[in-house]
Amino acid sequence: MYTDECTFESRNDCDAAFCAYHLNCCGPSAWVRVNQSDWDRLRDQGKLDGIRYQQLFWSGESYTVQFKKMVGTAPALITSGQFLP
Repeated sequence: MYTDECTFESRNDCDAAFCAYHLNCCGPSAWVRVNQSDWDRLRDQGKLDGIRYQQLFWSGESYTVQFKKMVGTAPALITSGQFLP
């Protein structure tokens, strides 16, 4: 598990030399990598209810970040403002 004082929100304006990162330092975050089979099992059992997480998508040129919260056994989209307590 990795912890950070700031929460990653987005990355853009990348070129060969640098990328612009947008962070929210209003609350700490933790990064946890979970095996997909374990995630699916815990989700199906309702044990992830209430957990908030970020999902990153790579298009081949840039990242898109979605903020989600588990509601029962299903993910729901939330805003970046709802991600932190």
